[in-house]
Amino acid sequence: MEEFLVSIVIPTYNRAEDLKRALNSIISQTYKNWEVIVVDNSSVDRTETVVQSFNDPKIRFYIVQNHGVVAVSRNFGIQKAKGKYIALLDSDDWWTPKKLEVSVSILESKNIDLVYHDLYKINSTSQFLYWKKEKTRMLKTPILQDLIVNGNGINNSSVVVRKSVVDQVGSLDENPELIAGEDYDYWIRVSKITDKFYQIPKTLGYYWTGGGNLTNPTRSLNILRTLQKKYQSDFDRYVSNRGKTPWWFYKTRFLVHLSLGNLQDAKNEIAFLQEAPFRIKWKYIILFRLKNLLGFFDFNKRFLVRILNHQSLRGKMQNSKEIRVCTSCVMDTTDPNITFNEKGVCNHCLNYFQNIKPEWEKN
Repeated sequence: MEEFLVSIVIPTYNRAEDLKRALNSIISQTYKNWEVIVVDNSSVDRTETVVQSFNDPKIRFYIVQNHGVVAVSRNFGIQKAKGKYIALLDSDDWWTPKKLEVSVSILESKNIDLVYHDLYKINSTSQFLYWKKEKTRMLKTPILQDLIVNGNGINNSSVVVRKSVVDQVGSLDENPELIAGEDYDYWIRVSKITDKFYQIPKTLGYYWTGGGNLTNPTRSLNILRTLQKKYQSDFDRYVSNRGKTPWWFYKTRFLVHLSLGNLQDAKNEIAFLQEAPFRIKWKYIILFRLKNLLGFFDFNKRFLVRILNHQSLRGKMQNSKEIRVCTSCVMDTTDPNITFNEKGVCNHCLNYFQNIKPEWEKN
């Protein structure tokens, strides 16, 4: 197989040791025709020294101030890319030795425009068993519809894409409101040009979770609002519910509100998970119930008392014969002021559903 040049773009900031691991995984690739473009956001650690220690002309280093917007660094790296293909890699992730060989082989043999795959989840440098995965999803055509209806199904550090497609799509969105969501936004834009996406049925890399790379809850809500505003016409086209909002928006908002201790907001969101795929819907409903019963959430005492309803913080249920459970929000209660209709739905949910209806449906 002819080895076409692959340009690997790595944005980084104060991750010298992680970057070293990522670069070592590239050096170890069985596919040898690559270049690396490291774009550093003015790190104050040993980042530049680490890159220089490789003494490899195929590894280029640039310092670019991105003001916290990683898309700026990625765009700069892509502009410097000379390869037929562009591979994306976060500086704290790394690849298995055959990652590039397998990816390019599929891109060439199957005439694919973008490939991606699962990554092993790693949270400790001493970890030696790899069984948890940051999973991807096999996208169905039309790809745009799948991405809109079901959300992101692609890991950023797994992607290899044709440079010609990137040239058509243009730069990643540098809107600060899309930080941590710019990759999903980009897949949507790519899907408006091509349906030639391919999920490689192998796990070809490692996703580092030990560095606390979780999205801030408030940022998650900002991302949702920005995406909804940007792609409302696509939501209108592909989402069937009256609110024209995909189910995974409700799932994300539910988890965010729950993590912040916003009980009523979480109740409001979980009601809409009825539109989620069966497996996912019950996953979160069961999770919600278990978390309530066992007291796993790290909320304040007042919130725990509200959510557990006469359940001790150690999980011992009191007055269990009096407890009733709403079939909509799955909240258990002993409050005599909360009433239920014949279907087991509490009056709070009924009031909420009435308030969100359009005016012509309220009568």
